Amino acid sequence: MTTYTANNPVPMPALPTISGVKQEFLVASTNDGVSTYAPDGLAPAPIFGLGGQQLQGNEIVAGGIATLVSFVEPLLNDGELCWILVGCTAGAVQVAPAIASEQAAQLSQVTTVAGATRNLAAIQSAAASTLTFTADELVLKTGLGGLPIILSSFNETLNLAGPVGIGGMDAGSPPANGYVGIYAAWNPTAGTRGIFATNATSSIVGETYGGQNLPTGFTYTELISVWPTDSAGKLKVGFQKERSIGIAPVTVMNSGVLTSTFKAFSIASAVPMNAKSAELNGNVGVGGQTGISADFIVASTSTGAGVGMVAGFNPPDVFSGNGSSRSMITIPQTLFYVLTTTATTGVINAELGLNSYSF
Repeated sequence: MTTYTANNPVPMPALPTISGVKQEFLVASTNDGVSTYAPDGLAPAPIFGLGGQQLQGNEIVAGGIATLVSFVEPLLNDGELCWILVGCTAGAVQVAPAIASEQAAQLSQVTTVAGATRNLAAIQSAAASTLTFTADELVLKTGLGGLPIILSSFNETLNLAGPVGIGGMDAGSPPANGYVGIYAAWNPTAGTRGIFATNATSSIVGETYGGQNLPTGFTYTELISVWPTDSAGKLKVGFQKERSIGIAPVTVMNSGVLTSTFKAFSIASAVPMNAKSAELNGNVGVGGQTGISADFIVASTSTGAGVGMVAGFNPPDVFSGNGSSRSMITIPQTLFYVLTTTATTGVINAELGLNSYSF
């Protein structure tokens, strides 16, 4: 809290009991949040902005001239005395929420959601510790619902083998055969941007960084990728466009276990906990018997909702079938399948590959 004081040429004998008493003073220090004013050695009273809220910081600036007006009405401070900051040289101005097109808007009314990107891209042609991300624009925030900043012409390179902190891992070593969440970051004090990663193998990471090892000063962040790592902790081959990542095909199922109700299976070997959908290619075949049919169905839920990939065949001449689709993921790293056949002998086999995911 910042408390401002001033001495009038003719001291006030008591604090105002009416609205409209004007005060002006030369500011010695910038406020860092909630502030009060105490003229002529009298008791301090809170300062409100023109938007009817207490101050947040930088509304009263060192070296400027601040103008306050007393306010004693039920609208603010429960009818007790407070001071309204009418203005301050070079100070931020508080406004009420806009409700019409020609009114000034609050910052929270005009900015987009965390995670918004334009032309975010990365390409990894061979497994390596480094990877460069580019974007026309990124929206970083201090947290969900927090203050935003838009970075343009983003071009930063991550190095998992480099020092811990900005440019590398937030802490420790990169995971082997896991995933890293990759964040764009901005330091408002230094005016610098950067990139860093965090282990995203066993938990969902946030759209803004919520860990305990935020690189010093980089208070604005945005999740820009969740990338797979190999057995050496290097970033695997792949490419990214916006929030979709293409990978080398991974077989996530190779089974002959029949089930007529949707059964869960893991796709953790191919997608991170953050994945929201996946591109699938599947096939089913039966050997050793003719004149039979088979069905292989993949869905997003145990009830069969969100059916995506369907592969099957019917007699008399076809003994295998294939299909592809993009399936939504409702439970992290999990999908559901049905596998049935009319065959009574022979071997049935269903195989499912995954080649991209979104987060």
